[in-house]
Amino acid sequence: MNKQIDYLYEIIIVDFAGKSEITTVKSLSNALAYSEKLWKDPVIKESIIEDKVLGVLLEVSKVETTANETAFTLRVQSPNFEEIDKFRQKLLLHIISKLGFVNAKVIADTVSEQISLSIYPIVKEVENTVRRNLTKVFLSKDGLSWWESNASKTVVDKVNQRKNIPSPFKGAIDLSSSLTDFNDLSELISNSPFAGSNFKSKWDALALIRDKVHTYAPLVVEDYSTAIQVSKELLNLLSENENRIEAVNLRTQSQKPSVAESLTAPIPAPAPVAPIIEAVKEAIVFAEKAPIVETKPVVEVVEQPIAREEEVKPEPVYHAPVVEAAVQKVVEKSINTNLADREPAIVGNEIITESEFVAELKKEENRVNGQKIDLKTFVATVLANRGYATGYAYSFARALNESGKVVLYETKDHQGLNIKAIKSV
Repeated sequence: MNKQIDYLYEIIIVDFAGKSEITTVKSLSNALAYSEKLWKDPVIKESIIEDKVLGVLLEVSKVETTANETAFTLRVQSPNFEEIDKFRQKLLLHIISKLGFVNAKVIADTVSEQISLSIYPIVKEVENTVRRNLTKVFLSKDGLSWWESNASKTVVDKVNQRKNIPSPFKGAIDLSSSLTDFNDLSELISNSPFAGSNFKSKWDALALIRDKVHTYAPLVVEDYSTAIQVSKELLNLLSENENRIEAVNLRTQSQKPSVAESLTAPIPAPAPVAPIIEAVKEAIVFAEKAPIVETKPVVEVVEQPIAREEEVKPEPVYHAPVVEAAVQKVVEKSINTNLADREPAIVGNEIITESEFVAELKKEENRVNGQKIDLKTFVATVLANRGYATGYAYSFARALNESGKVVLYETKDHQGLNIKAIKSV
């Protein structure tokens, strides 16, 4: 059974200057309920205003303070993401401009939290791609000592402090570039030949959104739309840079050009979409409809003769029984319609946690009795049927793989087609 999400927006409103004439819960409730811009069909029950048409419930309570001020707590709840997202903005405008309160302090805002959870994987993909590009460019320019040649003392000192963090790979690999944070990357980018003014301006735009995600700043769906657009542009620029480097590396050593030449050399063929861009798209693009595939489980073990050395013998792969997963699309009207390749924003399904993800995976492993599990089928059917947001589940699978909680690996299905499988550890 799908769990219903109740989004919460809770604030404290304060009248320091005595501008508002509202001093009781009843007067504030009435003042809020009478606004036609806020409601469609409000019903007041003492301190509670409920609009079943909007699916929004607002509770008012007074805050007792020792200072000479009037303060109230407003607690808004709704299972409808799109409605509560618009309601919180109109509510603040009405309180400040119409009712005379000075400002509001946010106590809880799960609407912004939902948006931040969708933005974070996008920012993370760009960060990791920048690290890879910086390593390739500086390695080509300065050799194995590129870190010492390009990282400032400030960055080196911060990374050295992070090296004290326990790691199973400690001593086995050089973690210098891996332990850089966003600000460290910003400094390294300033010294890189591939980051021109266009790249830096887009990077700065992404940095502003990242700062919001890493704090408790209010977020709106436009921030999500901006993150998608900026990340796409950055990933395209980084992909072009990687293609140039790879094209130059194919030349003979006697014809090896300078780094400056390599970064301006034309790409020999139409650049394929980088795998990292596909990863972002897979994590953030949600289908308009539930996936339509065979409703019967496909469990097939194909016996084949002993394979020749050049052949790859396919292994049996489990595909979970498919049931229609109703994916509720929300905030589509709020996305910037001027973007030609606009992506849907946030799906109003439940965000899966680490423990829930691992538990569901182990249940599926027990059920299929050792057969391999297709990642796409597991997310789009098993998790979707439990009410979890599929887009975030894809991103979460990669995050858990990076942290060693699950394992993602390439294999072949019964038809010999390449698939990505998942297993617990």
